Amino acid sequence: MVLEFLYEQNAISRPFILPPGVPDNRVAALREAFMATTRDPELQAEAKRMQIDVEPITGAEVQDIVRRLYETPAPVVAQLKRLLDRK
Repeated sequence: MVLEFLYEQNAISRPFILPPGVPDNRVAALREAFMATTRDPELQAEAKRMQIDVEPITGAEVQDIVRRLYETPAPVVAQLKRLLDRK
C-alpha cells in the first residue's frame, strides 16, 4: 500500500483542476474537450516529433485517484514519510 500511494500520484502529473461549484455540465464539456484535444492528429504528430508521450487519463480517473490518495490510512502516510526522510 505504501508503494501504491507513492506511485499513484505519477498518473496525475499535470492535472487541470477546477474550483468547487463548477456545474457538472461544464465539467463534462471541459473533460470531453481535453480528451478530444489529446487525440488531435496535429498534436499527436507534434508530440511524436518532440518524442513526447501523450497518454492522458480521463477526468473521472484523476478524480478517483485523488479520492483514493486522500483515503490512504494515516499509518501508511507516516510510514512513507519515514522511508523518504532517510538520508
